Amino acid sequence: MTIGRGPTGGPAGAARADVDPWRVLAAQAGDRAAIEHVLESLAPIVKRRVASLIWRDPDIDDLVQDVLFTVWRKLPWLRDARLVVPWTLRIAARRVWRHTARERRGAAVRALFSRELAASLSTARDPGFDVDVAKALDAIPDVSPSSRVILTLHYVDGLPLAEVAEELGVSLGTVKSRLAYGLVQLRDRLGAIRS
Repeated sequence: MTIGRGPTGGPAGAARADVDPWRVLAAQAGDRAAIEHVLESLAPIVKRRVASLIWRDPDIDDLVQDVLFTVWRKLPWLRDARLVVPWTLRIAARRVWRHTARERRGAAVRALFSRELAASLSTARDPGFDVDVAKALDAIPDVSPSSRVILTLHYVDGLPLAEVAEELGVSLGTVKSRLAYGLVQLRDRLGAIRS
């Protein structure tokens, strides 16, 4: 049975994860083999999500472990076994959100921005503003941690803002505000580099 969004939370057509709801129910009842199977099935999905949000190798495995531990601990309270994948991805996004809120400026970024982000940066105040991807990547650690997570979920993972808000458990207004703030920070940083 196909459940939830793709492993990166991307749009329809993305690869989907197969998690048997009956195994989830058995895991909720305490079946050790089912728990192990469910966590093994979720691990690569969580790792892809965390990697797309955190961008730094040393933190990825620790955060994945932390997310899977939280899933294991909270699994008995999951109301609908068919929703285990989106529920897990929400836990992962919230865990990364908390992690990045505490971290200071991070190391170099390894992911590429989408064209949509470059277009957003270009049209913000100066339509002629050229975006150099390498410089934008260098500027990402200067963006506030909460804005960095929203920029990644929206522009890299392709989630609509409403889904970003739902996944992080914050209001749509907060997401829009943090996104706008992050774009201004990136644009200002890129403008300072350019000068």
